[in-house]
Amino acid sequence: MGNSDVTLAYLAGIIDEEGCVCLAHCARKDVSAGYVTVLKLHVAMTKDTVPVWLHNIFGGNLSLSKRRFKNPKWSDAYCWQLQSIQAANLLREVRPFLKLKREQASLALEFQAVKSGRGRGKKKLPLQIETEKGFSDRMHRLNALGGKIRT
Repeated sequence: MGNSDVTLAYLAGIIDEEGCVCLAHCARKDVSAGYVTVLKLHVAMTKDTVPVWLHNIFGGNLSLSKRRFKNPKWSDAYCWQLQSIQAANLLREVRPFLKLKREQASLALEFQAVKSGRGRGKKKLPLQIETEKGFSDRMHRLNALGGKIRT
């Protein structure tokens, strides 16, 4: 993508504090597992300034997430998101600048490399389903523990 180090360092700070690197299961009836696992990178904030800037600089999707429950402490959130190869490409660039989510970025890149190697539209074998589940479980543990897998 060719972004400047200053831009990537700023993005890393945003991702470390307000972002999420995850592997999401998306329902799909046309695949053997009934779902596909997708790499997602997103940032959600109550003010639109940064998510709009992210969208303008890096592309992706921008949306407004309305809070379904009317808790007075909760606000609507502006969400910026990249997924799959687009997310992997940006994570590859920003990973050297990440402090808190570097392990998630590395795991996400490993996942995307394995997934991309299979080819789009190919039926998953049971071993591939189990491999994706392993990636998902590891990412979930990383995110639940604030970035570090503890043994």
